[in-house]
Amino acid sequence: MQVFLDAPQDFEHVCVISRTLEALGVRRCYVYDTNRLIRPHYGKSRTRRLKKVSAGAFFRVGFERVEDPVTFLCSLPGRSIATVPDRRASPLSTFRFRADDVLVFGSEGRGISPEVLSLCDERVTIPQQGATQSLNLGVAVGIVLFETLRQRESPDATEPD
Repeated sequence: MQVFLDAPQDFEHVCVISRTLEALGVRRCYVYDTNRLIRPHYGKSRTRRLKKVSAGAFFRVGFERVEDPVTFLCSLPGRSIATVPDRRASPLSTFRFRADDVLVFGSEGRGISPEVLSLCDERVTIPQQGATQSLNLGVAVGIVLFETLRQRESPDATEPD
């Protein structure tokens, strides 16, 4: 399983995501980084903030910048799974993940770009009961990753043919 972030907008969300990724054993994250959130070095105040919010996990996850998301997604062998707040998408609880899936998450404000979304093989959604339109990006990543790991560890989870 791989994780791809399509143009995240909020630095603190990336810090939260790094903490979730590291805690759940995901050591690499691909990012189409139009907002230049991922850098080789940060100033003192931003470094302090990312250490605090990520509990140091930011430095234990390899963030790899993707310059062309279309070329990147087309080059991967597995399915691209778009995570979307769309009731027509497959509910997370019934979707069956595969080990070579690429989980695609969009930005906080715009979601997954139409160009990237058109390349995705499947769409999955986290069913919601409230009036809020969608979950924050860091929370959505955590929920979807947890479900993928739960399926891998579950004795009754089987890979589709």
